[in-house]
Amino acid sequence: MKGLFKRLGQGILFILALPFGIAIFILFSIYAIITFFYTFFSAIPAFFKGENVFGPTELDIAASTRLAEQKLAAQQPPPPPVVQPSTTINLFTVQQPGTEQVPPPQVTYTQSDGVTYRRVTEQEVAALPEETIIDNSEEQK
Repeated sequence: MKGLFKRLGQGILFILALPFGIAIFILFSIYAIITFFYTFFSAIPAFFKGENVFGPTELDIAASTRLAEQKLAAQQPPPPPVVQPSTTINLFTVQQPGTEQVPPPQVTYTQSDGVTYRRVTEQEVAALPEETIIDNSEEQK
């Protein structure tokens, strides 16, 4: 019995809601037909005048903006190259008393910009004049 009332209730609701659904469908159809004829008859004179009938879309506007930016960027001169300062690193080794120091192997390092660094021995540092040696010990403290 419960299933019968449930089925009859759904049928009554369907009968009551059907006219409202049909009315909404008819109103939408009338609106769509009026809009179709309005755009059709307003586009005919624009077509014969040689104007664009549909106008630019969002994609057309975005593409033209990007093209204008690319043309503007192509007209500007390229920025000057960034020159990075080169740094010199002096490495000193401390010899423990009573041990014999083995000479370090010659190690060279070449950067991508062509600057070549090599390990300097204590004898080469001692051979340099005093004014060319940079003492960074105060700066490190």
